[in-house]
Amino acid sequence: MGGWCRHDRVLLDGHEIGKIQTRRGRGRTEVLTIAGNVYVMGHDIDWLVSHEVGENGLNSASARSV
Repeated sequence: MGGWCRHDRVLLDGHEIGKIQTRRGRGRTEVLTIAGNVYVMGHDIDWLVSHEVGENGLNSASARSV
């Protein structure tokens, strides 16, 4: 058995900025941090926040609170 077993949304100020996905295979577990169509291996919330800030050119928290 295998496949994606968990999809967690990551929210910043109530807006989704990415996902953490977990997949189980034979004798291994993979975790991906995904923002749009870009991903990194592992569980990396700091990367998601910096990716969001970089794409918008400013701090997402202040941009969305206006």
